[in-house]
Amino acid sequence: DVGTEEPFEEDLYVAGLEWIESMGADLFTASLGYLDWYEPSDFDGKTAVTTLAADIAVAQGLIVFASIGNSGPLPTTLSAPADAELVISVGAVALEGVVTDFSSRGPTADGRIKPNIVAPGMDVAVAHPNEPDQYIPGKGTSFSGPLAAATAALLIEAFPGITPAEMRAMLQGSASQSDAPDNDRGWGLPDASK
Repeated sequence: DVGTEEPFEEDLYVAGLEWIESMGADLFTASLGYLDWYEPSDFDGKTAVTTLAADIAVAQGLIVFASIGNSGPLPTTLSAPADAELVISVGAVALEGVVTDFSSRGPTADGRIKPNIVAPGMDVAVAHPNEPDQYIPGKGTSFSGPLAAATAALLIEAFPGITPAEMRAMLQGSASQSDAPDNDRGWGLPDASK
């Protein structure tokens, strides 16, 4: 329900996470972020309900992606569960690779670099909500997160049994600024061909 934001929605997120994990899924992504009932100091990877649940799921072997949010460009504008330590949080770049103004930024409240990576999140072709045979340009980390997760799905096919830590290392290691990560782009735009 986009008309309201209430804390119980985090419980629904956790229920969905538990369900998909119980079904034996390898990968989870959701373009949801929770910040309305938290203070910036709560985005420390140890406080928000969804953050804790996402890290538990990763510890059990589920590869989890989280869109970092659309509250940029100031520092420390990320939302939960993108602050989770083990989650791959994803920021947005325009198609030419420039980080978008709206993409939320790190660091986390405890000083960790976020996002982990970026993916296209501006002028992304998306299905038209009212015309089934048409596309429109969309923007937001709600598009960059799933695109990054789609890359991970292909990598799971290429490397069956890959662990969440291996996936994060592979994506970050192939990314455009893997040698100099920052809180705007993280490790950068991954190169799936690498």
